[in-house]
Amino acid sequence: MKPGETPFESAARILRRELGWNLSEDAKQHIRAGGRFMGVGAYSYTWEFREQEPKNNGVADISAVMTIKATKAEIAAFKFDSKEYEQHAWVDCWTVINDSSKHPALRRSVADLVKAMEWESIVGECAKAEDALLGKKLKEFVAKWTETDAMLVSASEDHHKRQKMS
Repeated sequence: MKPGETPFESAARILRRELGWNLSEDAKQHIRAGGRFMGVGAYSYTWEFREQEPKNNGVADISAVMTIKATKAEIAAFKFDSKEYEQHAWVDCWTVINDSSKHPALRRSVADLVKAMEWESIVGECAKAEDALLGKKLKEFVAKWTETDAMLVSASEDHHKRQKMS
């Protein structure tokens, strides 16, 4: 984010720069009210060592992660900046979550997004689902995410250990 920008304004600027997606004025008004953007989480990671020199100074990453729902027409109009990225691809969320080569912060934010979407689906079913079925879905949700969260914590710790060794 640049000084004075809201998270929504920053996201709109980045969408324009990286995807060529110019949100209409109507959409920008909608964004200011929360609208199509949804907050995923705020994350802070600190590392004792870093890739760039001086390597022993460490680094702190602070991220405000948001998602936006795009229509098929909007997605078809995306223009990926070849100067910014050598390649791009659509990847399934679980592929990112389970890929140990991805940064722990990316894996965590994608997992939190999937978890929020799954929770939203369960909540939406509350009024119409039978108690036994809802109970089963809740147990499955808790078991799945307890396991996934433990894996992500372990992966983050492993990432930190690898950085210490290099």
